[in-house]
Amino acid sequence: AAAEAALKTLYIAQSDSAQDAEERKKRLEARRAKKAEAAPVVKKGFHFDAPGPEEQEALRTLKLRVNLEVGAGIDAMPTWYGMVIEEIDDEPGQEGLRVGDCITSIDGRSLREMEDCEGTFAESLRDGAEILVEPHCETRGVVPPGSTGINWPGLLVDMEQFAGDYQVTLTVAKDRSSISMSGPQSAVVGAREGATELLRCYFPA
Repeated sequence: AAAEAALKTLYIAQSDSAQDAEERKKRLEARRAKKAEAAPVVKKGFHFDAPGPEEQEALRTLKLRVNLEVGAGIDAMPTWYGMVIEEIDDEPGQEGLRVGDCITSIDGRSLREMEDCEGTFAESLRDGAEILVEPHCETRGVVPPGSTGINWPGLLVDMEQFAGDYQVTLTVAKDRSSISMSGPQSAVVGAREGATELLRCYFPA
């Protein structure tokens, strides 16, 4: 009986020891995870801010208002991504539509990647036409402190060419402390990586 009790005590002690080890392991992993979360992520070279809510916003479905006298009351520019709204008149008014929004389709007809999306848009324009809309987005990146010897004329030429290819707007702040990129959601999302790589050629660290 004494031997049996001793074996039972030994088994319990071993079980407790294994349980303690598991608990210590969990605590260690938790501390490591917390430390990793707290540790600042050091990004080298130029980088844009993290995507904001506009870059992650879902497409909106709206109904166009078209008046026989004033039409839709909007000025829009054709782009590779659709019709970008430049101005909205008070009459007839377009509920939910904002300046800078990009109309990507109208009544089920896509306006993306077309040579003449303006013609397709005009053909489908009617009162109550259903449109899919994505927002205008803007992101900004700080020029790394201590950047010297920058070939600004060359950079501006490269930025202009890149902006034309991706149909975004790239702008250098007046004090050259930051660079902004803006345009339709799809354009900004698609250009983010390429623009970052281009700017890191001039601001590597």
